[in-house]
Amino acid sequence: MFLAADIGEAIAHPSASAVGWILLDVVSFADPTGIGSATAHAVKAAHVMEETIHAAQITKKVIRNPFGRAGGALHQAKIGNVIKQIEAKGLTTKTEYAFHNAKGVKKVRYADVVGLDSRGRVAEIHQVGRSTKRFRAPVSRERAAIRDIRGASNYNGARIYYHRYD
Repeated sequence: MFLAADIGEAIAHPSASAVGWILLDVVSFADPTGIGSATAHAVKAAHVMEETIHAAQITKKVIRNPFGRAGGALHQAKIGNVIKQIEAKGLTTKTEYAFHNAKGVKKVRYADVVGLDSRGRVAEIHQVGRSTKRFRAPVSRERAAIRDIRGASNYNGARIYYHRYD
């Protein structure tokens, strides 16, 4: 388990330390008693935890969404489905399309996906997000984003579609 991760780490960030972890993994697999393997795993887990704690102390910032604006796995999967639906209509797609609204809650809002016609004009706008449990309506931040897009200077009146992913 650790061998594959350590090889990936060594390729991404070559160092003597990375090679050492690979050697420790290989030696631990060769140990017939399993004691070396358990020890190697414990040492590696402690090292990873130490690096994580160190990184958290340096940044002192909680990372709510490691995927950034692209959203988590469910969000990205839903966007993939939406893109297929738009392309099936004969439109081209663009993700993270910027809408500018000087008076909005946020000055720039990024639509998850837009469908562009043959002239490159926005034909439809798609937002993907969470919904309320009770009414299955867009949550507050998604409603604000849609309002900001509608008030944007580059909004041309194209229909806005909302897709729940939860």
